[in-house]
Amino acid sequence: MLKKYLYWTFLFIVATSNFFVAAWIYVILQTPFGWQVTSLSNDRSVELHEFLAITQFALIGFTFDNFFRFFIKRYNHKHPDNAWSDILTQASVVVFYGLTGFVGFIALFDHSLNSIIASTSALGFFVTFAARNLISDIVSSVALQKNKLLTIGDWIELRESELNRYQVKKMDFRYVTLLNDANHLTKITNQRFLTMPFVNVSQQPNGSLRQIDLQIGVHNNEDRIISILESAADYVCNTIPEFIPNFSVNVISLTPNMATYRILYRCEPSISFIKTQGIMTRQAIRFLKGAGVILGPVGHSRTPTEIAQTAIETRFMELYSYGVLKVLNIEDARYLASRVQLVQFSPTAFITRQGNTETCMYLIAEGCVEVLINKGETSLSIVKLWPGDCFGEMSLLTGEARSASVVANKFSKLLQINKEDIEPLLKKDTFLVEKLSQLLAERNAHNEEKINQIGQSNLINQNRKSIAQRILSFFSIKLD
Repeated sequence: MLKKYLYWTFLFIVATSNFFVAAWIYVILQTPFGWQVTSLSNDRSVELHEFLAITQFALIGFTFDNFFRFFIKRYNHKHPDNAWSDILTQASVVVFYGLTGFVGFIALFDHSLNSIIASTSALGFFVTFAARNLISDIVSSVALQKNKLLTIGDWIELRESELNRYQVKKMDFRYVTLLNDANHLTKITNQRFLTMPFVNVSQQPNGSLRQIDLQIGVHNNEDRIISILESAADYVCNTIPEFIPNFSVNVISLTPNMATYRILYRCEPSISFIKTQGIMTRQAIRFLKGAGVILGPVGHSRTPTEIAQTAIETRFMELYSYGVLKVLNIEDARYLASRVQLVQFSPTAFITRQGNTETCMYLIAEGCVEVLINKGETSLSIVKLWPGDCFGEMSLLTGEARSASVVANKFSKLLQINKEDIEPLLKKDTFLVEKLSQLLAERNAHNEEKINQIGQSNLINQNRKSIAQRILSFFSIKLD
């Protein structure tokens, strides 16, 4: 409030100064304007009224400058969608200062307007020619800002030899200064920048459009591959905040051995290409391996039938480290992989229901499932699970009833692990019980939304002991 009051006071003083100078000139010349004919001779001194006349012209220009900026600021505040850019405001002020000085020179020294224009036209032509690039850059800067093509902080994508991403760090009358992902600054003249093929992704309503290409052997069914990649993109775009739920998957090219699949997706423009491509590629590989897809070409020693019967063990070994079974060592994981069964469910089919007593767990290999909690007569959706996720481990390890229902969200293939499959591992190594209990306790603690940070470690320790005791009891394991 104080800053606003001081600014109004400043404007009042500037406006009053014009009247004060005009009154002073009136006292001397009996006219409020000091624009009397004056000689340019060097053998005479400058008189007071001449000095006041020059001051009056300068003050008029200064007054216009401040009031013009004031009204432009108010206009921009009320009309942000059609605001004047800074460079346009500065150009307008410079033009007015120039016109004021030009008119003042004519009025004060009584030169003919025609003679001045004639004498300066040739000079103006050469000055304009010499400064043509500067003028072009200034005009381009006005175009960039007035048309809202670019503002400081925007993220843009430039199609050079390849697609590159930059953030606009600075804009002036000559250059646009850009910062790339390697923190290197690049300056491009405004005139050249306007001719470059750029996309201002910060102004796009659906974020930055990006892509990854994956080459996969042609022996795989393309519809199935597209379905798996769509699941991977669906998982990324709906679970990672920087991504926008908008994607597509298609086959774009074909060779005798390989087909190229392209995932088009959208994300926040502030996230680097490398990061988003890494996330999307890793999850695509995870989903493909979980589905038992061989990514490369098929060797002559393998037939399509053998490929279709890809070992269940391979799927398990690719996925077990994503869930609670990651505590297994490699030998135990291989043993369990030889025992698991592959089961499949159609969309909307119930895999398990809340309250059921079942001693098995599931590891999702392909597709997507949804976890539901019964609330009276309705079911509340809690979370979606994807390849690599598992569920039912508490029932497997403690014999407790199912705490939730699980339904297939799309065609899904799961690896089923039964009590008798894991029992030999727990009886052989009781320390495995401790590791599983710790992991389950930590997961349960994170699911408790109202737990404060101080009491969380104590709760995890208590849950760990409780879960370990229930596992030992359920499998009739006695500690030495």
